[in-house]
Amino acid sequence: MASVRVFSAVRLLSQQRLNGFAITGSHSRFHRALSVSTAMSAKHIKYEVKNDVAVVKIDCQESKVNTLTKEVISEFKELMNKALEDPLVKAAVLISAKPGCFIAGADIGMISSLKTKDEVFKLSRDGHEMFDHLEKHDKPVVAAIMGTCLGGGLETAIACNYRIAVNDKKTVLSVPEVMLGLLPGGGGTQRLPKMIGLPNALDMALTGKNIPAKKAKKMGLVDQIVEPLGPGIDTPENRTLQYLEEVAIDAARMLEDYYSNDPKVRGQFPGKATKAPLSLWHTVPSLIFWCAVATPFIATERGRSLYWKVGLFSTFGGCLWMSMTT
Repeated sequence: MASVRVFSAVRLLSQQRLNGFAITGSHSRFHRALSVSTAMSAKHIKYEVKNDVAVVKIDCQESKVNTLTKEVISEFKELMNKALEDPLVKAAVLISAKPGCFIAGADIGMISSLKTKDEVFKLSRDGHEMFDHLEKHDKPVVAAIMGTCLGGGLETAIACNYRIAVNDKKTVLSVPEVMLGLLPGGGGTQRLPKMIGLPNALDMALTGKNIPAKKAKKMGLVDQIVEPLGPGIDTPENRTLQYLEEVAIDAARMLEDYYSNDPKVRGQFPGKATKAPLSLWHTVPSLIFWCAVATPFIATERGRSLYWKVGLFSTFGGCLWMSMTT
């Protein structure tokens, strides 16, 4: 409850700044400092530091959507490493400059151009190293999601420490690799079950379905949602994107303050909507596993009866436990 009040206060402060209202006291100094920034950019990624928070903004040129090409990945690694290793930067925000797309996944052309096993292995290894570095670094990284967040884009987001999504029709999250006969190759098969539980992770990976922001929040896939803004001086989409960036910066600073007060909680977040990871034996797929492995070895009627009793108890007992603890 306390975390809900804190994030409500953050949203109110961001909305006040957005509308040009004056904020007094320490918050006034905070928001004046936020206007002072340093910026640089590569071809596809813009980098700006606002009040000790690095804002890494993806904007693939000559494309309506952001995709993870070799060039984008190279720029992303360089600028994100700069943010994480800079002693003057306390936290980072990853966001898109395109209102309708966070990251639409890996570039299919890049994947189809791989000719050898070694090339495929190197691409996969580099991706895992990039996401692991993002996930395990001491500085909090917030993913601010507006628009489509698919495949490698979602795997990028779940490697971040905290996710904020806009609650609109265009913002959907999914791992649609199964539609191409593939599996999520950037750590999604490992991080998703820990984050949303194995049944939900299997459902996403095996169907490729789109998850809207509100449902993603209930599942634990995102930690906070923000409502879109209406028309004003700028378009609703641009105003909402700007507001999302402000909320994400505030959240990143709050998480760093939370760390600073108690270094032992580094990696834990107030109000984080996560669910307990489930063992394979506590879910319905456990029954399938038991069938595949144990059936050939059960030759007697008594053995088969015992096998089904234990299997059903494990499965339905696990489902009951899951409903009580998540």
